[in-house]
Amino acid sequence: HLRMADGIVTFDRPAAVRHLATAALRGAAGYCLAARRPDLLQRCFKPGQGGSRPPAGLFQPLHDRATTADGFAFRIVTWDPEGDFLPGLAEALCADAPGRPFGDNGARIAAVEIGPIQGLVYDHDGAAGTAWCLRLRTPLCLERLGKPVDADALTLGLIVQATAWRLNLLSEHYGNRSQLDAPAWMAEASLARERRRDLQFVEPKRWSSSQKRGVSLAGVVGEVVVTGLTAEVVALLSTGGVVHVGKHTGEGCGHVLIDPA
Repeated sequence: HLRMADGIVTFDRPAAVRHLATAALRGAAGYCLAARRPDLLQRCFKPGQGGSRPPAGLFQPLHDRATTADGFAFRIVTWDPEGDFLPGLAEALCADAPGRPFGDNGARIAAVEIGPIQGLVYDHDGAAGTAWCLRLRTPLCLERLGKPVDADALTLGLIVQATAWRLNLLSEHYGNRSQLDAPAWMAEASLARERRRDLQFVEPKRWSSSQKRGVSLAGVVGEVVVTGLTAEVVALLSTGGVVHVGKHTGEGCGHVLIDPA
């Protein structure tokens, strides 16, 4: 069910573009869907209100650092079985986002352009024994005992566990309901060894117009180089990189990439 489309949003003047500018764009998308496609808002965009069903897609930033610019590129990934979420979301954004405010310096969205929708094909050759670089491209927001997991406490096992949980949740609501044994995957990941780690805890926020307050998107970013990963764990983490892991995935958090070091 995986589909994707890349897009560009432009402003009427240069504006501060945070790394997670997709969080603000997703907020605008909610308003656009409420006006044009309320059916998709309830079924795909915010289906979890009062329950555990996760959204049927996410916004992914394509820039790696904050900057000042007259726009930014983004990607939308969706996985609803019906396949109508991405076309409807793209239509709503392109039609109704222009004119909406963006950021806090008076800038407004001038235009949104979204390219053709493509099927997203998973293809990763996970050769065991290679050194792998696990890159937390956007904040990985995990909690343990009700508290955020910081950079020192984050382990490969916790990332693998969170990835298994995420895939299980999506399988339950959008897939064939098959479930992974998260503890078993954690045990397999424990065989790996860290060669280098460069992680930090960052605390970005997004402004919630409905709640009238800043909502924390805090999490861990950086890189870890590990050896001894099995091909199966590499494949699991690669799949998690497509659908993101942890909290606030819809806004773009939890984008974990794995590549040969």
